[in-house]
Amino acid sequence: MTSLAKTAVRGAAWNTAASAARIASALLILPVLARLLDPADFGIMQVGMPIILFMMLFNDLGIGPALVRADDPSRTFWATAFWTNCAMGSVLTLIVYVTAGPVADWYDLPRAEPILQALAFALILNCLAVTPNAWLQRQFRFRDLALIEITSMVIGMAVAIFSAVRGAGAWALVWQQLSAFAVKSSLLWLSARVPLRFDYDVREIRAVVPFISNLLGSQVVNFFARNSDNIIIARMLGDVALGFYAIAYRIMLMPIQFLSWGMTSVLLPTLSTFKSDTARVKAACLRVFRIIALVTFPAMAGIAALAEPVVVIVLGEAWLPSAAVLALLAPIGALQSLTSAQGGMFMALGRTDVLFRYTVLTTIIVIAAFLIGTQYGLVGTATAYLAANLLLALPLFRSLLTLIDANLGDMFQAVGTTALVSTVMGFGVWALADELRLGGASSLDTLIICIPVGAALYAAGLAALDRPAFGEIVGLGKTLVLRS
Repeated sequence: MTSLAKTAVRGAAWNTAASAARIASALLILPVLARLLDPADFGIMQVGMPIILFMMLFNDLGIGPALVRADDPSRTFWATAFWTNCAMGSVLTLIVYVTAGPVADWYDLPRAEPILQALAFALILNCLAVTPNAWLQRQFRFRDLALIEITSMVIGMAVAIFSAVRGAGAWALVWQQLSAFAVKSSLLWLSARVPLRFDYDVREIRAVVPFISNLLGSQVVNFFARNSDNIIIARMLGDVALGFYAIAYRIMLMPIQFLSWGMTSVLLPTLSTFKSDTARVKAACLRVFRIIALVTFPAMAGIAALAEPVVVIVLGEAWLPSAAVLALLAPIGALQSLTSAQGGMFMALGRTDVLFRYTVLTTIIVIAAFLIGTQYGLVGTATAYLAANLLLALPLFRSLLTLIDANLGDMFQAVGTTALVSTVMGFGVWALADELRLGGASSLDTLIICIPVGAALYAAGLAALDRPAFGEIVGLGKTLVLRS
């Protein structure tokens, strides 16, 4: 294994550790908050957070990835990037604060106004983190990034639980976000030694305009594709329905966060170092897809099969309407675990123009799907979202595979067997869970029986059809442990 490969694996290990901590914290905090807060509290938060996350795209302006990808960014470029981000963060904070009232009126949710005004300050906190985060990525200091992420997450979680216990309601979720952003920004600056000075040269920004304009465009359009569900559900079905949907979406994201996001954040700085070597990029991308699929595909199949007992045990009976939505979102999670990795790949290849064109298509189809789906309630919404993702997956994969001199056959060889085995396992577990339910088994008993059975079915399927997959997983696991 080359020195770069070892460094990338170590980075992936630390990112995966941070993702595992994120999932662990969610598993701890969700059952607690679900019992301390109402569905409407989660729903009202989902009204404000998409707006904040959208504005955060303009905090960065795509300059962060441009810094990471650049061959040798100058000290002036670092300073110019920082002051540009800060200026944008200040302006956007003011815009969100001032427009909070009209936004709350549009949703017909008056209590959303003060919540949105408070969340606006997350923008100025986040803009401070862009430059030191890019600095640490360029140095492959993913250990520091992971520890900072874990620390800020734990503090935010503690603040949320403390506030919820004291009866803060939806404000507990607000304080969680603000405290996490504040801690993260502070720790990033303590860890990084960015060559910051009072210097600004607009030519440094102009030089990367082609890259950042397409990247920013794709991020903005992709945001609407990913958050149109929250906006449309809140408008069409109300905050309670949005709360049920949001909690199901959070559970669906956990397996993706564990491995997919942990690995893909390393892709940009790693692939950028050999972006001109097509054969090497092809091998790296296909291996990333294979490793992600080996973990996330069976997890998503299991979540789809056991959605009802999972919701009952993790969240409680009051959240049972989320189960049907979760079962439909799980296959989407399997697809998104792969497609989420492609953003870093397109950026490393410098083809943000292709990424932008695809995200425009995605947004049009996804928004249309949600507008149709909400006519049939939450289940209809999730069904329409699944259909849209299945329709969009093929053109995205073909676009990337063409750039790395690969084809759909290469992709199927990488993930096809895993998809087949996971699907068969999922149906087997679903059938077993249904029999247990008819026999009067509790939700806890169902999970205790079905999870090991599902793991055994998956292992047996891989052993029969893809024996090298065991070596892939075992080898990766050993490397992650030994190199961390």
